[in-house]
Amino acid sequence: MPVGTHYDFTILMSYRAHDPWAVTLTFKGHNNVSTWVVSRELLAGKCENLGDFQIFRNHPNPTQATIFFPNENVKVLLSLKKLDLFLNETLNEVPWGEEWRTIHLDDEIENFFQN
Repeated sequence: MPVGTHYDFTILMSYRAHDPWAVTLTFKGHNNVSTWVVSRELLAGKCENLGDFQIFRNHPNPTQATIFFPNENVKVLLSLKKLDLFLNETLNEVPWGEEWRTIHLDDEIENFFQN
């Protein structure tokens, strides 16, 4: 992909209360789909940006967030308002600090051994 190239695509964000620390982001472009599972805390700016997926809130301006994939040298701009609306919906389902209450350990162990 040439430097400075811009593409339009859709980001679908999903959250499941039974996996309370994770958010699934699906990037849908013209001819491709890429799915990432990332930390809800990372999207909210509550933990450090390390690794293959980084997010910078209020960057490049106060209404945007930038998702950065360092290994691919790809930057994605998205509306901070839409991101925060989504995060607030996840918090309505499972508030911060209450994630452990939604984990059903016996079910998780059974699923692990079935796969």
